[in-house]
Amino acid sequence: MSDDLTELIGPYERWAHGIGADYAFAGATIGDSPFMAATAEWPAGTQPHVISEALGNEGFPEGNPAVLLPTLWSAAFEGAGRIFCPVVLRLGELAGTTGVDRQRDLAAASSRLRSGEAERRGKQETGVRFNSRIPRSAVHPGFLPGNIAGRYARCPTAAIPPAAIMAVIDDGIAFAHGNLRDAAGATRVEFCWQQGADREVIAEPTVLFGREYLSNDIDKLIQAYGHDEDLLYRHASADRGAYAGATIDRSATHGAHVLDAAAGHRHGSQSNPDHPVPPAGNLDALRMIVVQLPAPATIETASFGKDAFILSAFHYIFDRADRMAERYLGNGRALPLIINFSYGFNAGPHHGGERLERALRSLIRRREARGGATHLIMPAGNDFLSSLHGTITPDLLTGDDCGFDIPWRLQPNDRTSNYIEIWLPEKATPDHVSVRITDPLGHPLHDGPLNGAGSGIRHVDIMPPRAPCRHPIGQLSVERYRIGDDKVLWRFVVALAPTQPDNPTLPSTPSGIWTVRLGHLNDVARHGPITCRVQRDINPYGYALGARQSYFDDPGDEAYDAEGHRPLGDNPAGVFVRRFGTLNGLATHDAVTVVGGFVSNSQSPALYSAAGPHPTPRSGSGRVHLSAPSDASSALEGVLAAGTRSGALARMSGTSMAAPRVARAAAIAYLTGTRTAQSGGSCDAGRELVRLLEGHLRPAPQDPISRARLGEALLASDG
Repeated sequence: MSDDLTELIGPYERWAHGIGADYAFAGATIGDSPFMAATAEWPAGTQPHVISEALGNEGFPEGNPAVLLPTLWSAAFEGAGRIFCPVVLRLGELAGTTGVDRQRDLAAASSRLRSGEAERRGKQETGVRFNSRIPRSAVHPGFLPGNIAGRYARCPTAAIPPAAIMAVIDDGIAFAHGNLRDAAGATRVEFCWQQGADREVIAEPTVLFGREYLSNDIDKLIQAYGHDEDLLYRHASADRGAYAGATIDRSATHGAHVLDAAAGHRHGSQSNPDHPVPPAGNLDALRMIVVQLPAPATIETASFGKDAFILSAFHYIFDRADRMAERYLGNGRALPLIINFSYGFNAGPHHGGERLERALRSLIRRREARGGATHLIMPAGNDFLSSLHGTITPDLLTGDDCGFDIPWRLQPNDRTSNYIEIWLPEKATPDHVSVRITDPLGHPLHDGPLNGAGSGIRHVDIMPPRAPCRHPIGQLSVERYRIGDDKVLWRFVVALAPTQPDNPTLPSTPSGIWTVRLGHLNDVARHGPITCRVQRDINPYGYALGARQSYFDDPGDEAYDAEGHRPLGDNPAGVFVRRFGTLNGLATHDAVTVVGGFVSNSQSPALYSAAGPHPTPRSGSGRVHLSAPSDASSALEGVLAAGTRSGALARMSGTSMAAPRVARAAAIAYLTGTRTAQSGGSCDAGRELVRLLEGHLRPAPQDPISRARLGEALLASDG
């Protein structure tokens, strides 16, 4: 490819859709589909519909390239600030069979998004990141944004008007569950978007891809098949989809647990013996908007590939929340909106500047500016003790080249790719930094600087040491990454192939300790610490993908303290691996409330519950704000909530299960009238929510470590 095309492809896109695509597990690639989900970043004032129309979306006839737009919240594109927009690209040709061909096709599609209005506003201001292909069977050719108006008008109104809206984005949504129904047996789910479902054959589709169920659709399913929920979900095509894999046919799912914890009825304290049931207001006045993301089995375990789906989900929620408020309150009014998003990843800049973070923050702030109280609640993460975060400081530099050896252990029998990100401090550049990558057997596979990054990005293939094999086993990239309108950081990204590929004809990456030595860091380190993060590589709940988490194997990383206990604090000074700073990489901006997990019977932090920096500032972003139960005791992990079928319970652990309990408490504060809807807009959304929940919280221990890990307060109970 030409240099001009190369600079259009980011590190993850180049690996996942190029040479690394050969290592994808079964179902992860949909090679016969021309539809590609992507996120576009455009200058302020850009109108996505103008670009889409200019690039030929009309009916998107077979074989013609097009830029298609899913449901968009129109207010997102008002005012100042950069524009973040989910799009679906219809590639003019199917992706080629080789990595170079696939990259060429993606780069050509990316260049189209730099056309028209975006081109006139400045090519260098426009960016696009590819995610995952969308199967042909999921895309609706007849989608128009206005189709929802007539369909929603035909939907009966709720018996009790809503006082607040709970939105949940997750996997394995049990949208017909009995806990989500009102006293009369009707569903409280107003809108449900199954992003990964096959399209429904209807005259006026209301979503671009997948299926949408309105409350009357769900009620009809309950009336017809409520006696057999297996049959219900089968008839609704929820037990299968356009993608490979589905979890709703299992006894428990992440999404079923989270949705019930956030908004499910509690029919007596015996349904959840972990916590008593306090007065909760009338939950029939809490209506829901739920979005099920495509099956994680189709997407990289490192979390690459979901941005467009996530951003589409938020646009959909904001649009449907406006329609609900207009129906029940009148035009121009807004209902309080609580969004639980129990999701995250490890890497990213951790300054609130990750692209998806910036996009979500922009949406929330614009809704608040229009008078809509909006609370985004996310988990802190589960990697406090996972050895996935390290920092290089001047005292760690060694050798004549003033460098540092990053010890990165890849586990055997890992069927998925592994990634690390190395972030240089603000104002530092990689101009003189050298990178030497050595495999566990001592073979140097790359040694030297990455020249030619002046355009903003540069990639180098990592070849196996055996000459007869010419298929790369990895990739080294350096990228100039935008974290704000006028701010950038430089990062290195290393991608390595699985240690046990599904395809035995492909070369494997040796397991063991890989060494990534960064040299000539003396100038870089003067600007601040160099941050290293291993990207998440786990099996999503309900899936067996063969993922095994790689990690930093630092001899100074103390697994146990002097008394033989797992540590609650950080490693000693001078150790590369750090535990503080492990916060969810999607939850470091100032428009999110971050929830940690604690052990109910001891009120101590859950061992895995991640944290921001230490010492923790008393205000601002990038920290845990408050915590909720995520384990019953040290001997009984997890907390109870619903399984996928009515009447079933499941115990699950993690900060993902703590977050919806806080979301529930926020909804109850509005339902009981103890708090009224306010437009928010605070520079610290978490602190604002702590004030909202006065009376539902008790103070957290105030020693520095507990405060950094638990935040300001503990949730007293979940109603």
